[in-house]
Amino acid sequence: MRAPLASVVALSSFLSAAWATGCAPAAAPDGPAEGEGEGEGGPQDSTEPLPADTFPCERLDAWPFSLASATRPLRVHHRTRAEAAAAALVLTQLNEAWVAQVDQLGLPAPLTDELEDGTFGCGPDERIDVFMFVGTDDAYVDVVAEETDTPEEDYAPYMVIDPSSSFGDGELRPTLFHEFHHLQQAGLDWYEPAIIYESSATFIEASLADREHDWEFTLFDVADHPEWAVDHDAGYDSYFNYGQAAYLIFLQQAYFDGGLDFFRDLWRGLPSPYLEAPDYQNVLDELLAPRGVTFVDTVPVYARWWAYAGEADDGAHFARGAVWPEPARTPLAVTGTTTATLTVQPMVLGSAYVQLSAADDGAVVVDVPAPPAGARLVVQRIPGAAGDGDVLTLPATVPGDALLIVTAMPAGAYDALARTDDVVTVTLSARAASAR
Repeated sequence: MRAPLASVVALSSFLSAAWATGCAPAAAPDGPAEGEGEGEGGPQDSTEPLPADTFPCERLDAWPFSLASATRPLRVHHRTRAEAAAAALVLTQLNEAWVAQVDQLGLPAPLTDELEDGTFGCGPDERIDVFMFVGTDDAYVDVVAEETDTPEEDYAPYMVIDPSSSFGDGELRPTLFHEFHHLQQAGLDWYEPAIIYESSATFIEASLADREHDWEFTLFDVADHPEWAVDHDAGYDSYFNYGQAAYLIFLQQAYFDGGLDFFRDLWRGLPSPYLEAPDYQNVLDELLAPRGVTFVDTVPVYARWWAYAGEADDGAHFARGAVWPEPARTPLAVTGTTTATLTVQPMVLGSAYVQLSAADDGAVVVDVPAPPAGARLVVQRIPGAAGDGDVLTLPATVPGDALLIVTAMPAGAYDALARTDDVVTVTLSARAASAR
């Protein structure tokens, strides 16, 4: 059964997490269950200006019209008759998202919101409520009721979407597929490290709905910050969390034969009590075990794949790598007989890309004279002597034009739920191999 919430944590696509108040069923009028409340004597357009942070479940009177799916528990609310066509399109595309993500991919359906006492967490019935909130330029999912029959953090959600904004037109379908996955996440595990929510929803968007690859603009914040950990939560001032769909694409292409079953199994394996295992690390470790690697093991490989983005694309890494941005590189020039040094500060599970340059591209000896405490390093040379990269044993002699990737790894066992954003200070030295 579902219980109403006294307070809920919002997961918005473009707003930071914020507290909202749970709602009781409203007595305001709603449209007919299967169609629009139009005609003489029916609901009138709602033209009252509403703050963008209005909680729609408490103001159903401001959404007097609704259109419900006849086949799935979905209801789209709108404020005026003129929005009826847009509401029909939203409902059609949500039904398509349901087919793709529930019927075909096999992820569980979102939870509906009937409460223990027979009332509803939001709206006039148990259907999942979707509110068209024109003028807010927003799209997000929040929750209204908790499932009390399970120990997991699973909730009944609702959605807000402004189809007249940047989320409309050609972006509407991918946005609705993205937000529909958030509806599913709420019913599976609403308290995972934040990175998994947006990277997963963007992965769904990229895999099932975005024919134009418009999501790829989010990759620039990933490429600009290779020093951030793969599972760093950058919040909503950056598109990093969204762009890390690239990590899931990497797993799909490098370890799971291009299929989507691993993603379904990842989310099926996540439900757990509040901030307890299993988390994404535990589930990925289990899924990757038949491939002989762990989540942590994949991080340097992922960093290597990024080295082949952009102009360096070789057709053997990211399928669309040629149009992806190149990761930021820090130059390290070696001149004469002087030993050059460079200090980089990646997070644990983050990387620094160091571009060497030496006179005549002569051989260079690289080293980390004082390895950092509390972390171990994986230093790679790109390209490798005979392949796409080599893991170096330091000190090592490399070509003077080599790209180095310095990845900070945990010194011992890694616990994703206990992770921090602490950086690892690494000082790299380089000298001409001919220097003595």
